[in-house]
Amino acid sequence: MTARARTCALVFVALVACALACDDEPEGPAERAAEIAQEIQASPDDAEEILEDHEMSIDDFEALMYEIAADPELSERYQALLENEE
Repeated sequence: MTARARTCALVFVALVACALACDDEPEGPAERAAEIAQEIQASPDDAEEILEDHEMSIDDFEALMYEIAADPELSERYQALLENEE
């Protein structure tokens, strides 16, 4: 194996490891809450399972919503995300 091929292989392995280590949760609280809310709206009977999939309890989600409600910028972002759902 050439040095270039070895380097390419190492870069590939590093990228795969990074992808596996990264989670798919949205970056900010408004984005995370909007994603969860949209999933729950689409399937309300599965709300507890949806929260578990996002590693949240009902109390955690409620606290997140209070955090968003207390911040006008987060509130505006959350509302915009919900309005733009398709």
